[in-house]
Amino acid sequence: MKVHQIGNRTFADTSGEGRGNIGAIELQNYTVIIDSTLFPSTATTFRQSLETQIKSPIRKLVLTHYHADHVFGNQVFKDCEIISSVQLLHRMEEQARTFELRASDLKERPELAELKRLEMTLPTMTFEKTMSLRDGDFVIEITRVGGHTEGSSFVYFPQERILFSGDLIFAKEFPWAGDATCDPQEWMSALNLFKELDVETIVPGHGSICDKREIDKYLEFFEETTAVIRDLIDKGFTKREVLQYQDFPRFYTYERRKGAHERRSETFARWYDFYKQGSKE
Repeated sequence: MKVHQIGNRTFADTSGEGRGNIGAIELQNYTVIIDSTLFPSTATTFRQSLETQIKSPIRKLVLTHYHADHVFGNQVFKDCEIISSVQLLHRMEEQARTFELRASDLKERPELAELKRLEMTLPTMTFEKTMSLRDGDFVIEITRVGGHTEGSSFVYFPQERILFSGDLIFAKEFPWAGDATCDPQEWMSALNLFKELDVETIVPGHGSICDKREIDKYLEFFEETTAVIRDLIDKGFTKREVLQYQDFPRFYTYERRKGAHERRSETFARWYDFYKQGSKE
């Protein structure tokens, strides 16, 4: 893991070593971290490396959504104010009650052994829809839009035209959309909002740094896939038949990626449930 400076005051690691990406914005008097990766060890490495490059102390951590690969490193920042949407806090409270590391998990992914010592560290400040962090001439805008999860938010630093999208963008990867609260319509609305922002650089939740061209590719895929699923539902296809359907639009080469079939199936299963429910209303 290595901290890359992507703007005068913005930093990120998108190597995938922490599973989810992690970023930072240095303001005048304090520094803000965005997400904390899956592992306390990678969060620690990022923090230690970042602190050699910045002058303002780390004081805040902003979480884009509740998935483990973005919040399980929180304990490394327990000395900070941890900020999230209200919905994210509720989901993390449930995680804290139900998280269990099973022997089968460790057998399949031995690197997870580190999580035996996990301290579930919850947000200490929440917001409903938007929140701004102001420091001198700088402002960071945080907005909950839903989509990937009901609590999904993005972080926008207008002074440097940089957007931290969380998992609303998996750059050059097939997006996982299997969360039970995933709303593909809200997701597309969020992407359209991104297009309206004055953004030059996007730090995605997964994958490498990208720009607005990735948003266009996402929207095209989402719109075409939504049309296919709705059409299949109208024709009476069952969920199983939809998951076996072979003529969905292609999105990068997701078939070659480890676990790609499961990611695709979980995504389309959720979208089927979402639009099937909508067709009954």
